[in-house]
Amino acid sequence: MEYLLSIKPKPILSLIFISFLLGCSSPNTHNGIKEVNADELVENIDAYIDSQIVAEGTIMHICSVDGKKMKLRTDNGAIIKIVPFDLAEKFDTLLYKKRVAIRGVVKESRISDAMIAEKEQAKVLLCHIDNSSCKDSAWVNRQVQNGRSDSLSMGSTHLLKETMERTGKDYVSVVFIVAERVDILE
Repeated sequence: MEYLLSIKPKPILSLIFISFLLGCSSPNTHNGIKEVNADELVENIDAYIDSQIVAEGTIMHICSVDGKKMKLRTDNGAIIKIVPFDLAEKFDTLLYKKRVAIRGVVKESRISDAMIAEKEQAKVLLCHIDNSSCKDSAWVNRQVQNGRSDSLSMGSTHLLKETMERTGKDYVSVVFIVAERVDILE
């Protein structure tokens, strides 16, 4: 112990060591995985596909059919689909309306204008998480019985067409994260 106390620090070595420590604790990494603003992720999806990231947002819906997908709302209101890495897992309903940090791999699926036309013609009710055909048969049946299914279907496909027009693309991007970990922040 006395030996350690008697060593005088060398200024150059100390500066190198401090620089190394500061470099390792970069504010935009989380255990070596890049932290990405969720809105930035949606706006620049091409730059993040297949990247391992951490992003934050609020869980606005958990699929009631099987609990295997969630709707994460970004701070600016964009939607990111969250699915579990392990397909045998399902999300805990305690995550609903919580601000969370999602760690996982970024993916994208695309809904083409042809797919939208097919869904519109078939009057399919769409999932509000990822615009796939809704699997909640009880909810779908209630909408049919209440006479709301046609208007809901038209409204959903109309929003998809508006999104294509606004973005100037011939598809709608569905951004999703294959979640390895979900941590509640608030």
